[in-house]
Amino acid sequence: MTPNQEFRSLRARLALTGEALARCLGIDARTVRRWEQDPKQKGWRPVPEPILRIMRLWADPRLPNALRPKTED
Repeated sequence: MTPNQEFRSLRARLALTGEALARCLGIDARTVRRWEQDPKQKGWRPVPEPILRIMRLWADPRLPNALRPKTED
């Protein structure tokens, strides 16, 4: 699984829209879309390792719910 595929999978597991995730991370929603693109597509960007680490942490079932991102838009 590529980092971009893992990112997409983690976002789905967290039940966050691209826009909601962008707000949680303090980034533009376009960046989330670029991270989820296939590397062959124009505009593709690799997912930074620190972002993947945050996503893995949020998806960890041992993390208290109070520390998870909100799923409401």
